Amino acid sequence: LNATGALSDSTGQAIGDSTGTDVLATVDINGTKAVTMGAITSTVLADVSIDAADGDLTYAAIGGDSTKLDSVTLTAAAGAIAGNAAIGKSDNTGVLDVTASAKNAIDLAAIISTKLGDISINNTNSVAKTIDVDVVGANATEIGDITISGSGDIAVGLIGKATAIATSVGTIGITSTLGDITLAATNSIGTKDSTGLAVDLTAKTFIGANNDATAAAVIENAGGNIEASIAGAAKANVNYTAKTSGIVNLTATNTGGLTSTVTNVGTVGAGETSTINMGAGTNSLTVDGAVDTLVINGSTKTDTVTFAAGSDSKVATIALGAGTNTVDYTAHTSASTITDTSSDNGVVINLGSSTLTFDSGQTYAS
Repeated sequence: LNATGALSDSTGQAIGDSTGTDVLATVDINGTKAVTMGAITSTVLADVSIDAADGDLTYAAIGGDSTKLDSVTLTAAAGAIAGNAAIGKSDNTGVLDVTASAKNAIDLAAIISTKLGDISINNTNSVAKTIDVDVVGANATEIGDITISGSGDIAVGLIGKATAIATSVGTIGITSTLGDITLAATNSIGTKDSTGLAVDLTAKTFIGANNDATAAAVIENAGGNIEASIAGAAKANVNYTAKTSGIVNLTATNTGGLTSTVTNVGTVGAGETSTINMGAGTNSLTVDGAVDTLVINGSTKTDTVTFAAGSDSKVATIALGAGTNTVDYTAHTSASTITDTSSDNGVVINLGSSTLTFDSGQTYAS
């Protein structure tokens, strides 16, 4: 369907298979200006492409009755994209790829399928334009790469499911060059990929579960490791949890500071190492769970490292930079999953060459 000028500029028109045989598999819509669409339906709908060359693109439900949907491409090279209803269907068995590209703001409704391929969402404006995405893959057992990038604030609903079911997940990368990243509160990303979950977050202002990073985003992978990075100038508040089993490796290079709780569920005697590199800002790290070896590298400013009650490691190497830093064992009781005996609740510390202050407030040269 090709339209010169605006297509259904005020009231979106639906496209469906009216023959009763449902043979409509491909829909390709091109408008030279704005495009506003109603629902696109067919039980065998597989591929949908909508292009608004010089205006905004607005869509309603796409593939809401199809179990074969595998590709949706939305393009607004000079405008914005707004979704009024979901893309896909909860029992869709096609491996659904979704691409959305616009110059201005992007607002997508839920993306639904039992299998998701790659999800690519980006705006191309050098001026800050927002991206809002509803839940992604709530009932998907596999999820490909998710790449979301834009100039302005980015808000994303739950990726995966709180009670995780996605056993195969690609790399999740979210980048805001001029704004913040806001992920869903309580459960931000929930997966159960035994081969590991990779999450990369980059922003200029804030990263967390609200737009000032006072609430933590929560990233969980059940039964596998987490490889994570945080970058940009943002202040970040993100918790990482390896549920049931797995370890967390985190590299933060952001300069706005990090607040994070990292929870490992290591395998005793497996020789695993959890490495946490904190960025150049003022950082507050809480460590929980068990891992044979723990490596923590601090910033050039002020770092606070707190060992939670359930934290347990054979060896922990902590290298903090200049500034007044704190390592707090107050809550540490040892879960005794790695240590030698059930009564082994102490900590043996080898000190470096800095001036150190202990409980009494006395200062000692090491």
